[in-house]
Formats: sequence, C-alpha cells, structure tokens
Amino acid sequence: MRRTPNIDRFRGFSPQNCPFKHPWCLASRNVYELGGLTAESKLYGSERMVDHLGREFPTWQLGDWDWDALLLMQDAAPHDPIAARIGKHPDPFSARNFIEEPRAGGAQTNRNLHELAGHLECRKLAGSVFAGVLKPGTDYSGSVGKLLNCPHIRTYCLNVLRWVLNEDGRSTPRTICCLGEHAFEVVCELLDISVCERARLNRVRGSITQVGRFNIAYLWHPSRWPRSRYWPPGGRVVAEAAWRRMADETGIRWKP
Repeated sequence: MRRTPNIDRFRGFSPQNCPFKHPWCLASRNVYELGGLTAESKLYGSERMVDHLGREFPTWQLGDWDWDALLLMQDAAPHDPIAARIGKHPDPFSARNFIEEPRAGGAQTNRNLHELAGHLECRKLAGSVFAGVLKPGTDYSGSVGKLLNCPHIRTYCLNVLRWVLNEDGRSTPRTICCLGEHAFEVVCELLDISVCERARLNRVRGSITQVGRFNIAYLWHPSRWPRSRYWPPGGRVVAEAAWRRMADETGIRWKP
C-alpha cells in the first residue's frame, strides 16, 4: 500500500481568504490551519482509521494511493469535533472508529462505507471532495452547498481532485465512485461529462461512463441508514445493488 504523497502544495489554502467574504467561508478552516495539525500528512482523513492507542483498524484498507477505485464522498467534516480531538486522540483527522465510537458523528457513515467497500477486491482510496476543508460547527450532516458554490472553495476542490487523478502519472484504467451529489457534481465538471450522460448516471446508479482512462459511477452517499435522506427508496438492498453494478461494469471483483 502506498501512503499519501507530499501534500505541501495544499497547506497554504484558507477558506477565510475568500474574496467574496461569504460568512460560511470565513467560519470554515483548512485542517492544516489547526494548531497541532499543521504537519498533518494526510490529504483525506478517511485514509486511516485507528483505535485509541493509534493502532490501525486492520480491515479499513481505504488509504492506498495506488488505487484502482477512488471512493469520493460528498461532505466536509465539521471543524469542532476535529479540533476537540487534538491532544486527546492519536490521529485527530482520521476516520471515526465505529467500533470504539459507535455514536460519534460520522461513525455510521464509516461503518456503511467499510461494509460496502469491503466487497470490492481492489486497491481503494477514500476521501472527500472537500479534502481538508472543514465546515463550521459540529454537525456532520450539515449542508455544504453554500461552500461548494463559492468560487474560491470550488476552484480549490477542483484543483485538489485534478492533482489526485494525475499525481502518479499512471495510464491504467481506474474507477471514480462519486458517493453523493456534491462529489458527482465536481467530478462531472472536472471531466466535462455531458448533461445527458449525467442524467443517465443519476437514473441508473452504479452504471459507468468512461472518460479517458477513468470509469465514472454515481452511487448514493453511505450515510446513516435507514434514517438518512441520502439512501434510496428500497434502502440498503438498492444501494448495494448499485455498488455491485459498478463492480460488474468495471471488472472489479465483487467479494460476497
């Protein structure tokens, strides 16, 4: 497994430098601005999950930068819970451990992601389309639409994703799984996917379109089933069927 490459190019970004002075941007932070996390080496918090002693969760294998499948989620993490872990947790920016913290914000999403991604027999990297941008407050499910609609934030998200897709120079086919509407929106903009094709991917979740060397699929955000508005009618069964369709169409082996 290849770990995170050098990400120093992204440390200097600040949502507070928004030229439009949007209140939601001024209240947001780049994770690398937080005291105690200025030397954080991960681009995505979800690359790692650890226990209270800092030991990696053995089956959370979602941090491989030689990825065959990029699992791109739609949300920004909230600032306050990340800041509160600094000095108290061995990896404050890591994914919430759903075994040790089953009721913590983001834990149920991580459990669902872990279960669904575990069916894919390939190298996987999980992250957020917002990378290290932290939205204000404490609410993991709070809206991020205003943030993404800000040109300052959106340009940053596009630049980060462009770098992620090209950082190793590989020309082999790879799959981008857009887990939620905001991830899908940014991927479609970056790769110039047509409105007609976007509609088809939305209608037939898990089907793919090919753009250059990338296979693109639109899947549901694996949030707090069954209460979440993000899950489809039919719930987990329908969501899992879409993941399996994606695996079948891309040639990724689906493990029972």
